[in-house]
Amino acid sequence: MKLPKLTGSEKQITWAEDIISERKEMANRLEEAIKILSDMSQHEEIVKDPIFGDSTRTCYTHETGVEHDMAFSILRSWWPDGGPQKDLPAGTREARLWGKSLDDEAAGIPHAARKRRIEIYTATLENFRQALATETDARYWIDQR
Repeated sequence: MKLPKLTGSEKQITWAEDIISERKEMANRLEEAIKILSDMSQHEEIVKDPIFGDSTRTCYTHETGVEHDMAFSILRSWWPDGGPQKDLPAGTREARLWGKSLDDEAAGIPHAARKRRIEIYTATLENFRQALATETDARYWIDQR
């Protein structure tokens, strides 16, 4: 994707280009997370406990890692609900972020939390790409760091 020419001082433009480059790398990680989360396959795992005995639990075959969570945290400015919720206490933001999926899981909808993460990550990526295509002011990118 070709970026529009940035406006601002030479120093601002250089700084904004560095920020954009880092954010694009985070966007790639978020795309990778979406692919991983889209795989809903599961397997059973035996959990060994010397006191209570062995038990079996169902786990997803593929899980995202810390690098994917970090990418979302960095790109969170472009999360559709991120704007007005930036000022809320962290626990409130998280509750609103995942609240719908918890309700869905309680209602018996399979993979609700995983599907909600895909939905949120996809919307965040779309908003970030829109900003890449339209935002030309270097100060915008500096403010989003």
